[in-house]
Amino acid sequence: MAAYRPASGRDRYTVDKVGLLTPSSENATGFDRVEGPYPDWRMPNKVRWMVSPNASVEFVGEDEGRDLYLLKMRVLAMATPQSLSVSLNEKPLLTRRLEFPNQWLQLISEPVRLNQGQNTLKLKAERLVPSPDPAGGDLYVLFDELVFQKE
Repeated sequence: MAAYRPASGRDRYTVDKVGLLTPSSENATGFDRVEGPYPDWRMPNKVRWMVSPNASVEFVGEDEGRDLYLLKMRVLAMATPQSLSVSLNEKPLLTRRLEFPNQWLQLISEPVRLNQGQNTLKLKAERLVPSPDPAGGDLYVLFDELVFQKE
């Protein structure tokens, strides 16, 4: 697994020993804090909520860009159907339609190269059916895994 360091500022962007990305407030937007676990909700691991339809994480890759990586994500949609699109450095990486509410889905990207230096991972969730709730607060997804691993 590659090593990562903060993209900017005093906060840290860390990769813990199991590879879970835990973005800090300065280089991540659209995410809430890590919380849980919630066994009653079938969430045995800690989770991070995506609390905006658009979220992003900036991180710095320290390798020389020779290795290929897979983005692995486990997501759970709170409202369905919806789509989730993921891009890395402005290039599409994953697009999935999430059909079933409250069901975990494992997503794995095609192999990609990370930049040595700045990288930006962007996520966009989009409701495919209008919500009866004008606030639409149940749109977003949550993660208990969001990690780049060497192929």
